[in-house]
Amino acid sequence: MTDVYFIGIGGIGMSAIARYFKFKGLRVSGYDRTPSPLTDRLQAEGIEVHFKDDVSCIPEDASETLVIYTPAVPDTLEELKYVRENGYRVVKRSKALGEITAGQTCLAVAGTHGKTTTSTLIAHILTEGANGCSAFLGGISKNYGTNLALEVFADGSYKIWRNLNLTLGLRGTYEHQESGYSSTTVPSMFGVVLYNPTEGGRKVSTSKNYWSWVGRVALNYMVGRNNIYVSASRGRRPGVIYYNNSPELLSTLKPEIIYSYEGGVKGSVFGGHVSYDFCAYYYDWYHFQTSRFDQSLSRYIADDAGRAHSLGVEASLAWSPVRQLTLFANYAYIDGKFNDKDEDGKAQEYAGHRFRLTPKNSFMVGADVEIPLKEASCLYFRPTYSYKSKVYFEDSNETELTQKGFGLSNFSAGWTFKPNKVCYELGIFGKISSTRNISSMLVTPVGKSASPLMSVARAR
Repeated sequence: MTDVYFIGIGGIGMSAIARYFKFKGLRVSGYDRTPSPLTDRLQAEGIEVHFKDDVSCIPEDASETLVIYTPAVPDTLEELKYVRENGYRVVKRSKALGEITAGQTCLAVAGTHGKTTTSTLIAHILTEGANGCSAFLGGISKNYGTNLALEVFADGSYKIWRNLNLTLGLRGTYEHQESGYSSTTVPSMFGVVLYNPTEGGRKVSTSKNYWSWVGRVALNYMVGRNNIYVSASRGRRPGVIYYNNSPELLSTLKPEIIYSYEGGVKGSVFGGHVSYDFCAYYYDWYHFQTSRFDQSLSRYIADDAGRAHSLGVEASLAWSPVRQLTLFANYAYIDGKFNDKDEDGKAQEYAGHRFRLTPKNSFMVGADVEIPLKEASCLYFRPTYSYKSKVYFEDSNETELTQKGFGLSNFSAGWTFKPNKVCYELGIFGKISSTRNISSMLVTPVGKSASPLMSVARAR
C-alpha cells in the first residue's frame, strides 16, 4: 500500500488518522465538502485536499490505495460510488482505527458524554508517564495543541548478576502543537480590556511540529528487602505556543529539557518493624518554563527562564514497635535556583533566585496510634508536627511576596465502627499554627456512603 485516500477528510477524527498515515510515510490525500481550519492545517502539512466531488482526484492504482470514508458522507457521492465499483479497498473510519490498533494495547473510551475529555486525560497521563502512547482524540487537545501525538518507545531490564539489575528506556515523540485565540470583547467605559478582540471575532491560530526523545538508565541491587539504586534520565516538557489574551501577544517557548541524576537506598529492617527511604538527587534544566507578571501589559505571560538546577536530599523513617503504634519522620532539603548564565553564556534575569513555592528545608514528625476494641471498632490518635522554611511566591523573589518559615501542629482523634459494609467515624481534629487555631468535630460514614452525616461542632 502506497496511498491512503480519505472521503470526508475534514472531520476531527478523520484528520487525525490522515496525520497518522502521513507520519508513517504514505501518500495521503482526500476530499471534503467545504474548507475549514482543519483542512487548512492538513494542507499546510503537505496533505492534498480538494473540495469538489471529482473522481479524477482519486489515486489511480486501486491495488495500492486504501480508501477510508466517514458514514457522514452520503452514498450518492460520486467518489464513494466510484471506489466501491472499481476494486478499491474501502473501509469506514471505525474499521481503520481497529486495524491501526490491532496487535497493540488499546484503551478505547465509549459513552454518551465526556468521551473526548476522558480520552485526552488518559493520553496526557500516559504521555507524561514512563510508557507514552499514540492518541486519536475527538477534539483539539489544549495540552497537546493537536488531535494527534505519536510515540515510539522501548523499555527493558537485564539481570547482570544475582540481585544486580539494569533497566534501560528510550522514547521518541512526534508532536503537532497548535494554539488559537478569538475574542469579541470591547473596551469597557474605563478602557479596561482583559481579552483583546480579534478582527471580526475571527480565530487566529499558529502551529508547530516537534520531534523529541527522552530516556533513562537505572541500576539497582537488592539486599534482602533493601533496594540500593542509581539512575540518570533525560526528561522533557512540551514547548509552548500561547496567545496571551491578545492576537498580537504570542508566546513561543522551546521545550524544557531536564537531566536528572539520583541515588539512594530504601527498604525495611529488623523484621519489618523499621522502614526507611533515603535519596540524593541533582536536576539540571535547560529552557526552564515559568510565567511572570508583565507590568506594562498588566498580565502574566509565559517565559523561558533559561538554565536552572536543583540539589536535594530526602529521607524518611518509620518505626512500628507494636502493631498498634507507628512513629514516623521525614526531612527534605531542596536547593533549587536559577543559574547565573544561560546556555549561551549570557546573564539571566533570575540569576541566583530560588524557585517559587519551594522551601529549602521541610520536615514532619508524627505518630499513628490505633487501639482495637470489641465489635469491629477502634480508637485512634494521630498527632503530627510539620515545618517549612521561607518560600517565595514568584521566581523574581520579591521581598513583599514571601512567606516566612512556619510550623503547623495537627491532631486527630476519634472512634471508628464498622458494623457491616459501612464504616462510621466520630472524630475531632485540629490545626495549630502561628496564624490560626481550628478545631472541628463531625460524624462521617466511609464506604457506600461518603458524605458527612452531621457537623457537631466547628470553631475558628
